[in-house]
Amino acid sequence: MKVVDKKSNITNTQYKRNLVEDKYVSVQIQEVSFIWAENGASYNRKFKDIPIAKCPAGRFLGETVQTDNFGLQHNYYCPVALNTTLQGNFATKKARFIQILFGGCNQTILSKTNPNLKCANETDIKLVLDDFEMNLLATNQFVDVNERNTNPVKTVINNFYQSSKQELSQGTLLKLGQNFLIKNTSPLSNQIDSENVTYYTIRADERSIGDYKKFQSVIKYYILLDDNILTTTIEVYTISDALSNTGGIIGIASDQIYIYWVGNLLWQILMLQEKRIKRSFTQTDESFQESLENVRQEIGDLYNIEKYLDGQITQKNNTFKLSEKTYSLFQIEFSSNRRLRQIKLQLKQVILRKDKYKIDKRIFKNLDPELQVENKVQTINSFKDSILKNLNKDLKKEVSKVKLWNEKENFHTQIPQSVFSNYLKTEQKKDVLLKENWDNQSNKSDILTLTHIQNRLSE
Repeated sequence: MKVVDKKSNITNTQYKRNLVEDKYVSVQIQEVSFIWAENGASYNRKFKDIPIAKCPAGRFLGETVQTDNFGLQHNYYCPVALNTTLQGNFATKKARFIQILFGGCNQTILSKTNPNLKCANETDIKLVLDDFEMNLLATNQFVDVNERNTNPVKTVINNFYQSSKQELSQGTLLKLGQNFLIKNTSPLSNQIDSENVTYYTIRADERSIGDYKKFQSVIKYYILLDDNILTTTIEVYTISDALSNTGGIIGIASDQIYIYWVGNLLWQILMLQEKRIKRSFTQTDESFQESLENVRQEIGDLYNIEKYLDGQITQKNNTFKLSEKTYSLFQIEFSSNRRLRQIKLQLKQVILRKDKYKIDKRIFKNLDPELQVENKVQTINSFKDSILKNLNKDLKKEVSKVKLWNEKENFHTQIPQSVFSNYLKTEQKKDVLLKENWDNQSNKSDILTLTHIQNRLSE
């Protein structure tokens, strides 16, 4: 707080008067506690004086440049020790605030600070109050949103200037606010190294003017708690934000993998096309030779099949001969007398009717053993010739197909299922023929048995 020095001229003598002298002006800084009674008809106030003295160095949060501009250490008074609590406002049931009062000299107040001094006369006091100027300095802070590296909270000193008039009583309401700053300035993520900073602001909210009465204050400041709280958040664009906007690490990796996969796929398609062109010009002969080798291998397999079938036929013939002898002995040794009599009767009938009936003549002819062996050999040879003809026919078809596939650039030679189907059909036919042959041989064995019996009878 500062009161400007004034100069006055009396007759022809010039002198300098210090209007800060307590005999002209009274200055008070008080902490006020205010509470309404339960019935709401009265209130109770308590005042606590706060002593003031010349402002020392280091006040106002260590500011030096601004305090030197104001001449703080030479022209201003500061509270010696200020430790208070602000609560509510004038409209609440309870309130706690600070008031600063400037007025004419009050002897009661002057006696407390300077018992040896007396107030000036009322006329001089009024003259002083007409030329009174007041400078109230207070620290105000704000957030510099463009500052991210150092402390973004900046400090300035606000000057609440006011002049007085002896007929008027002026009041100014100042609001002191506690605000918060949240700093998220980590380059990695906004969730790391978050910092909370508390800073304070002061602003002029309301003004009032009234009539001045004796011992009242011409200038009054009321400092109350600001009910508006400002929270500021500073965030920087971090690596985490960059990854979030691009789909994250997985999204970036997926894009790279997809690009690599597409490139690899295109390269493989190109290589396949080149290989296909080379095959059409350089590998035709090799494929044809490979196809011929496959045909030779299949012919060898068919030859082995034929050889196997030959062995099977020989084995079955030997089995048939053995069974024929066994059957003949069985018929001779174990037939009943009744059966022999029937056979003899049938043979006699055949012999008597062979010249008259063709059937009996054919039966009698088939009883010749040499003719039976000749028929058996012819049957087996015709069966083998039939199998070989079918195989030869199928092989010729497949060789022609192989040549056709080579012309169409199909280099795979296959013997289709038809060969083996024909083989299976031939095998089935062979089984049927063997069965029929077996039945014929069985009939012939019966006839041979009859022949032996006939010879014995003729003897």
